Amino acid sequence: AHHRFHLNEGEAHLYRYFWRGGPLQQQAIDFSSTGGILWISVQPRSWTEALLASYNSMVDDLAAIVKSLAPAQVMVSVGHEPDIHCIECGYGTGGGGEPGSDTEEGELPYGTIAEYQALWRKFQNRFERAQVQNVIWVMDYAGKKSVKTFRELVIPLWPGDGKVDWLFFNLFQLGGPMDTSPGNFSWQIERTYKNFETESKPGHNFTAIPWGLGAWSSTDKESHCDRVTYLRTAMKEIMSGKYDRLQANVYFDSKNGIISEELRPTYQQYLNLPRFALNDWTLPPLRPCQQPDVANTPASGSCKEGEEIESGSSCTPQCAPGYESTAGLLTCLDAILSPPTFSCSAWWTKVGSGLCESGPIESSKEPAKALDCQQKCEDESQCGFYCYADSSDGSPSCFLYSKCPSLKTQTKGGADRSYYKCFEKPLPGLLEAGEAVDAVAT
Repeated sequence: AHHRFHLNEGEAHLYRYFWRGGPLQQQAIDFSSTGGILWISVQPRSWTEALLASYNSMVDDLAAIVKSLAPAQVMVSVGHEPDIHCIECGYGTGGGGEPGSDTEEGELPYGTIAEYQALWRKFQNRFERAQVQNVIWVMDYAGKKSVKTFRELVIPLWPGDGKVDWLFFNLFQLGGPMDTSPGNFSWQIERTYKNFETESKPGHNFTAIPWGLGAWSSTDKESHCDRVTYLRTAMKEIMSGKYDRLQANVYFDSKNGIISEELRPTYQQYLNLPRFALNDWTLPPLRPCQQPDVANTPASGSCKEGEEIESGSSCTPQCAPGYESTAGLLTCLDAILSPPTFSCSAWWTKVGSGLCESGPIESSKEPAKALDCQQKCEDESQCGFYCYADSSDGSPSCFLYSKCPSLKTQTKGGADRSYYKCFEKPLPGLLEAGEAVDAVAT
């Protein structure tokens, strides 16, 4: 399943509704009655007060709402992200700062771990008393914990085996650049997923129930390039097969995570992942991609797989003898190749002046292969060109610039000279140690 917090026709399959009392919006009721999966999330800001008799009517109202939606099953979570809201969490401000968090800076914690456990019991006891048969109980953690913190907070907050039907945890982009571990989706999902798997034991048997991402998103506090990279990394990990316990993903299209117009094409690729489309009746069939039209390719075409590439598979670039591709695999998702194309370049061809302000480059030796640098943007016009710099000591670097300036590097002899090459896209391969290139701007 997948979801945006805002319902849009043809996009939502799982709808998470933040309930603060009163009747449900008609939109949510209609969604549930037509086969959508409704998740109602309730967040008491004081667990102490929610345990008082004065809060009973609030719980009973929610029980009546859920019961009225039968025969549809309804997910309910009690106090989401308790591992950043409890007094024992040590934040002292209720978290206040996670991009997807609903806490405000300076807000006090909601209560103790013991109070949270009692709150779960209260909800479940009153739902049982009201004879609600269609509720699915959801536990929703903040995630991203060290093993020590996981054992001190996540495990003690667990309501108990047999009390929870679904386990969710949340991941949010935490700054850039995207090659740093805290902000990287791969690092986040691997660490959190591993904790729940390895720490699963009787009494907190996490692996006995299905899992999902309860809220995840990039953040508009970061650059467009980093947001694209975060989403693309998430798509790669979701499709990798390493995290098959995740059976539902909820994208937090709200607050700092909202999808901008320039980010929408990448987000649409996420929605069209085959992993989701197989269980979502609202999406049209995924379309294949056509191989790109590229010069200096063999007669059989630019992709080894042929003229048509199935959605969810990849195009393997192929070039004529003496030429090499400027890209690795091109992934096909619903008639869109990513990256959209490649070129076949001869290693000995001089780089033209059209790519760099400083003019053409002359090389005193046969050019070495450029560094294999990860492409961070889906559109170079927004993010600039990659600049490949190599110095006489054989220590190349890869940079991203809006234009291609001369890169100053220090040689072994101490002289300050300019060595650089500029390409529209990064070339595959690595510069071999000791294979220096004296590429000097003319």
